[in-house]
Amino acid sequence: MDKFEKIHELRDIVKADNQNFQAMRELSVLLLDVGLNEEALKYLLDLVNIFKNDDPRLYYNLGITWEKLNNLKMAEKNYLIALSLDENETDFNYNLGLLYINQKKYDKALKYFNKVLEFDKNDEVTSIKMNMTMPFEEELSKEEQETYSSYMQVLCSMYDYEGVDCNVNTSSKAVDVVIKMDLEKMSDEDRNNVTGTEGTTYDEIKADLEESGYTCK
Repeated sequence: MDKFEKIHELRDIVKADNQNFQAMRELSVLLLDVGLNEEALKYLLDLVNIFKNDDPRLYYNLGITWEKLNNLKMAEKNYLIALSLDENETDFNYNLGLLYINQKKYDKALKYFNKVLEFDKNDEVTSIKMNMTMPFEEELSKEEQETYSSYMQVLCSMYDYEGVDCNVNTSSKAVDVVIKMDLEKMSDEDRNNVTGTEGTTYDEIKADLEESGYTCK
């Protein structure tokens, strides 16, 4: 059964029983996933208002939906509600930080990106090092540098694999990303996820990464 068939099935279930919380919740998530944002919003609001549910994920999904509908004020409001219910959830902090950076509210963005970084500490490793420098089209202010640096570190923290360490240095003109990997500690799947290559030996991985624009040591 594909997503649209499942949506049709869940619509029928909710139509027959508008008190079916689980069906309505699953339907709202699927609608959001396929881009039917206005319909997803309707069901998410029902979940919050009718069932008086304090599940932070509902407010998080409302934040995503409002953001997709370009109502940034309501997106911010619902991300903040989600955080008031679970302040340590990485996704909530990350999405709110990203919302602020897109609005150029760098001081606010930095606060939430730094919280994400507190939740994820990697051990340093030293086998192969990937380095890429990405220049900015315009020079950044000091505040913008701090925010982009924190944002990129959050992205790096997603490489939460054994044997991987990611660091970011940001100047006014470019961001420099360095990823260090201990190949012996990494599974084949994790190595492929991080490098985006099918290489298994140091030389194969190094060649693939350099072809993609990285400088490797």
